[in-house]
Amino acid sequence: MLRRQMSLWNLLLSSVLFLVVPAPRAAAQDAAAALATADSLFALGEWQQAAREYAMLVEKAPENGRAWFRLGAAYMQLEEYDAAVTPLTRANELGFATRFARYNLASAQARLGNRDAAFEWLHAAVDAGFSNLGMLRSDSDLDALRDDARFAQVLQEAEAQHPCARPECRQFDFWAGEWKVFDPAGRQVGRNSIVKIENACALRESWTSSSGGTGTSINYYHPGRGKWVQTWVSGSGGVIEIEGEYRDGAMHFTGTNFQTDGSSEVCRATWTLLDDGRVRQFWEQSRDGGKSWYVWFDGYYVRE
Repeated sequence: MLRRQMSLWNLLLSSVLFLVVPAPRAAAQDAAAALATADSLFALGEWQQAAREYAMLVEKAPENGRAWFRLGAAYMQLEEYDAAVTPLTRANELGFATRFARYNLASAQARLGNRDAAFEWLHAAVDAGFSNLGMLRSDSDLDALRDDARFAQVLQEAEAQHPCARPECRQFDFWAGEWKVFDPAGRQVGRNSIVKIENACALRESWTSSSGGTGTSINYYHPGRGKWVQTWVSGSGGVIEIEGEYRDGAMHFTGTNFQTDGSSEVCRATWTLLDDGRVRQFWEQSRDGGKSWYVWFDGYYVRE
C-alpha cells in the first residue's frame, strides 16, 4: 500500500488534534480507520496487504474478532493454510462468525492433510449452524475429504440443519423436474423446467410454449407470511403475483395477473400431484372480481 509522507501542516494539525481529542476517543478512531483500510484492501482482493493490516490491527486490538477472522480469511486466499489456523481459531474463541470460522478451519486442515481435524471442525461448523450444501459439495478446499465416509455424514447433518429443510419449505418439491406439458386433449402445449435454487430454498420455473412464448417464475415459502409466493414474468412483459398454501394434496394459489397495458384479472390456480406421477396445473381467472371464473390454463405435466 502506498503511504504518503505527512506535510508539516499535517503534522501540526495532528498535534493539535492530539491535544484536544481525549486519548480513548483518538484510539477508537485510529482503530476504526485501521479496520476501514484493511476492509477496503480485503474487498479489493489485495490479500497480502490486507493480511498485513489485519495483523497490525490485532496486535493493538486483540479482542477484535472481525479482524482475526479476516486475517485468517486473507491467509486462506493466499493459500497460506498453516498461517490461517491461529487467527481463525482466535475468531472462533471470540465468538465471531463462529460457523464460518469453523468451516474455514476445516478447509485449512483439509488442505494441510489433517483429515481428523478437518472433520472435527466441519462437524463443529454444522453444529454452529453452517448449512450451505452448495459450498460443501463444490468447495475445492474439501476435495481431499470427499472419498471419506464421514463426508456423507456431514452432508446429512448439514441438510437436516438447513432452514429450508423444514417440511413447509419442501411442499412444492413435487413440481421440480423436466416436463413436457399437454392439454386435456393430449396435445403438447410446451415444456417446463423446474429447478431448485438457493440451496433448495426456491424453485425457478423456465417455461417455453409450443408457439415460442416464454416465461419464468420464482417460487418460495415466505417465512414471514407463512405462505408460498410465486412471481411470474413472461417474455411479453406480463406479470403474475400469487401466493397460497399446500392443503388437501395440492398447492393452492390466488392473486393477480397483470397485462402490459396495465389491465389485470384476479386469478386462482392449483398444482396437484396425480397418482400416476403427473402434475396437473389448473388455472382460472375472473373478469368481474371473482363473481365468475373461466379456465385460463389446464395443463398436465409428464416427466421427460
